[in-house]
Amino acid sequence: MKNKNIPITICITVVISAFIFHFGIEYYKKQVTQEVVNYLVLEQGYQSTDIAEIKTYISKAPVVSASVIFKDERNAMYMYKSNNGQMEQYSCIPAINDLKQKYIHAENP
Repeated sequence: MKNKNIPITICITVVISAFIFHFGIEYYKKQVTQEVVNYLVLEQGYQSTDIAEIKTYISKAPVVSASVIFKDERNAMYMYKSNNGQMEQYSCIPAINDLKQKYIHAENP
């Protein structure tokens, strides 16, 4: 009788584990997004109203990064990551393939 319950128990365990993993990832992404906001506002002197959009990604390298679009420069994305506990801007990306793009929010032009 107990052997019939093993597949059900395994299925329930897998489903619960998947939910925990998914919500853990989402929580971590929100935490990184807040760290980027704190960095931009508290350390770089921006107002939260200067920021149009922040998206946090989990990828290969850096493992977690965030893209920021500023309201006054919607044609550029600025990429941020945490490096040894310090947030840093590591890239600027044009929205269109414009080689003459000037990034007004670049930290290391």
